[in-house]
Amino acid sequence: MDILDVDVSKMKFDVALLKKDHTKHGVFANNEAGFKHLWSWLEKHRSSAADGIHVCLEATGNWGLDLADFLHMKGVKVSVVNPARVKA
Repeated sequence: MDILDVDVSKMKFDVALLKKDHTKHGVFANNEAGFKHLWSWLEKHRSSAADGIHVCLEATGNWGLDLADFLHMKGVKVSVVNPARVKA
């Protein structure tokens, strides 16, 4: 299973796709067009659609909720976690 780590801000979000043998990075606009661009990017860079993906993003108020909803609607496992827990 691949893991997508997401750092969300108001205007953009940065991602790191953690695969078995390497990591891919990307930056996308924090809007519907950026979400669709991320989805296309994921389809290109994931190990395998059959392996699944787990997305983890920090709870940053409302800035990440639309992205979390978008990915959830695509059938992706999404975890929104407390930033203090991530740091620990």
